[in-house]
Amino acid sequence: MAQTARYVLLTGDDDNPTRPIAIEDLGDDRYAVTIDGKTHEITAYPTDRGVALLRGVRSRDVQVESRAPGEWIAHLPAGRVDLKLMEERLWRLRSVLGGAGGAGDDKLVSPMAGKVVLTSVQPGDSVEEGQTLVIVEAMKMENELRATAAGTVAAVHVAAGDTVEPGMVLVEFEVE
Repeated sequence: MAQTARYVLLTGDDDNPTRPIAIEDLGDDRYAVTIDGKTHEITAYPTDRGVALLRGVRSRDVQVESRAPGEWIAHLPAGRVDLKLMEERLWRLRSVLGGAGGAGDDKLVSPMAGKVVLTSVQPGDSVEEGQTLVIVEAMKMENELRATAAGTVAAVHVAAGDTVEPGMVLVEFEVE
């Protein structure tokens, strides 16, 4: 059975900056995408300029540029759109903790309870924005937790096998 991933789509649009979105992988490049309460079955094919989206008998080519993990620029007939896709639970946690940086861009906090599967950094390591720092397993799913900014790792507070709780600081780093 396919699992549905829940995200928040950050569009940069002043009138509607965040939109909840659910994506279910149906296999064979097919996805059930629910946005604004409506579900659409979409087939996505990679092309040399981006992606071709097919919904029913309608097709649309979208030129997409990747900026960072989870961030894209989509070039549509109506113009350029900056897109950022964030896991819904992480977005909620960051909203509660204050802003897009969560507890601050100098800290990586756990958005959920779970077990640490991997820590990929140690103090003194340089990290890039979007780089995976820790993987936490929760509800049989591995969640990659990424740096919110470039910097140098100051402290790592967890190791593989540790149990973590929501809001727990996992990694601290000095932002460049």
